[in-house]
Amino acid sequence: PKNADWVLYAPYYWDNAMVRNPLAYQLSRDMGRYASRTRFVEVFLSVRDRPLREQDYQGVYVLTEEIERDNDRVDIARLDADDLTEPDISGGYVFKRDRSGEGDTEVWAGDAGGRLTFRQPIILVDPESEDMPDEQLDWLEAELDAMGDAVVDGTAPDGRRYDEILDVGSFIDHHIINVYFKNPDAFRLSGYFHKDREGK
Repeated sequence: PKNADWVLYAPYYWDNAMVRNPLAYQLSRDMGRYASRTRFVEVFLSVRDRPLREQDYQGVYVLTEEIERDNDRVDIARLDADDLTEPDISGGYVFKRDRSGEGDTEVWAGDAGGRLTFRQPIILVDPESEDMPDEQLDWLEAELDAMGDAVVDGTAPDGRRYDEILDVGSFIDHHIINVYFKNPDAFRLSGYFHKDREGK
């Protein structure tokens, strides 16, 4: 679908066959899960006002949808800055476990009081951290902490079971796809998650 945000991904370094990510994404979509849509493209780069030449060829890239909240991408409720009470504050959030960049707010949550170890923080994708009031950030951190406790202990401090907080089927599917395709970033980098309003 039409959108302004795309990633031009050069797969060669980690994927000599250049098909792993597009194939994994397609399998995920075939399983009924969201995954970025992709297209293979050949890239030419011309830096001068002249016709393209053979020397301008840069190779095969994968044009990939950027992961974001949108009706045609991650279809969850829009979280506005004034959504500060239940149920509105409960979503929608898009976040990832990844390295932080300039201006990113790092969230270290969900580690079950230190019993789970994460080397990378959670980074907010939508809404972005600079657009998120402290109340929303605190709410998301508390929900992730409840999830971590529930995964380790079976229940969160508020009595909810882990399967009341997270979508177990989607976590299993995500795990299977990442292991099957030997994703070197699996479970540590570039892992995207979402939390819809009143959803898991």
